[in-house]
Amino acid sequence: MLVEQYVEARKKHHDVVSTSTAGAAIRAALPNCPVSGRALDDVIATCAVADGLGVRFDRLEGKENPPS
Repeated sequence: MLVEQYVEARKKHHDVVSTSTAGAAIRAALPNCPVSGRALDDVIATCAVADGLGVRFDRLEGKENPPS
């Protein structure tokens, strides 16, 4: 799964995963991703916690792209 691959790569250099950054990276790789918003945040968080990483829930409500 793409989310698991992202988290695996991220944990090599960081100990926290940003839901905003992860979501943007996942949507860039998979533009037609059927999961978005809070549901995608939850999948990202589940994978991150399973790999021992913290989670920063920083996606703005109603926004699918990270703030500039």
